[in-house]
Amino acid sequence: MPSDGYGISTEKPGGNPSGGPKESDTGTKLSSREKECLLWTARGKSSWETGMILGISANTVNFHMKNIMTKLDAANRTVAAVKAIRLGLIVL
Repeated sequence: MPSDGYGISTEKPGGNPSGGPKESDTGTKLSSREKECLLWTARGKSSWETGMILGISANTVNFHMKNIMTKLDAANRTVAAVKAIRLGLIVL
């Protein structure tokens, strides 16, 4: 384990690029479609834009986002995106 010379680890916990715990450590499971919707939301796309990119309706995107917000206990899409990034569920 790399350290800074003072015994403090410089390695990111969880061993993933976001520095947070691995998805398997969090117990939160998102489907591949949920991850796609969340990724485009995190990149600033609206439900309509995400739907156009993925070839699904805006209502279907909203359905997936609602499920994601429930799974991540997030009050809105932005909080869900931030939580997912911190948990390593998506990478921008």
